[in-house]
Amino acid sequence: QDREKLRIENFPYFSTSIYLSSIYLLFSFRTLLYILLCIVHFFFMFTVFLSVFHFLSFSLSLGLYFV
Repeated sequence: QDREKLRIENFPYFSTSIYLSSIYLLFSFRTLLYILLCIVHFFFMFTVFLSVFHFLSFSLSLGLYFV
């Protein structure tokens, strides 16, 4: 009987810990996703910057060639 009582008393704590761990996992996953998005965004901006830079240098060289 005491064991049953203990189990019933322990149950809310168990469910709360599961809830908290799921929240923690969700937040860590969101943070990871955010970091990943930042990295992807950085690489995307970097490649766009490089392509624009190449295009500018290409047009400059073409302009100099024609001039």
